[in-house]
Amino acid sequence: MQKFKIVMSFFAVVVLAGVLSGCILTQTKDQAIVVEENPQGTEEQVTEEVAKENNEVDESNSAVQEFEMESFTEIIDGQYFPQFSKKEITVNKGDKVRLKINATSGMHNIKIDEFNVLAETPIGEVTVVEFVANQAGEFVYYCAKPGHRALGQWGTLKVIE
Repeated sequence: MQKFKIVMSFFAVVVLAGVLSGCILTQTKDQAIVVEENPQGTEEQVTEEVAKENNEVDESNSAVQEFEMESFTEIIDGQYFPQFSKKEITVNKGDKVRLKINATSGMHNIKIDEFNVLAETPIGEVTVVEFVANQAGEFVYYCAKPGHRALGQWGTLKVIE
């Protein structure tokens, strides 16, 4: 019985560590391009080949709309409030959207369900996410870390015709 408790405790710690660190990440065929810059300024395109296969990124036919924002945690009266510095982004349908996210504190990511965007935003690095806004409407971008969206780390992407 004691061995069973030890094994189950170890298993629970491993699963919890994986969930909290966000290391479980699934990439789909419709994934947006994610370019991560390291502190030395070099870039690595993680899913560019997938986007090219799906003709999702065609720079010749669409304008590039670039936005910079910070991802951070604000502490007010001892309470943690994760935030994005930009609360609203407006682009035209068909535009290529480039988001540059600088994480300054806390563990965060960015997710836009309708455009298959999910990218980790490591502290001290600028994460660049690119996708084509191929559908009109209002969409929520948010941090998918547990509790962050509910505490205010979200914004609205408006795609107009």
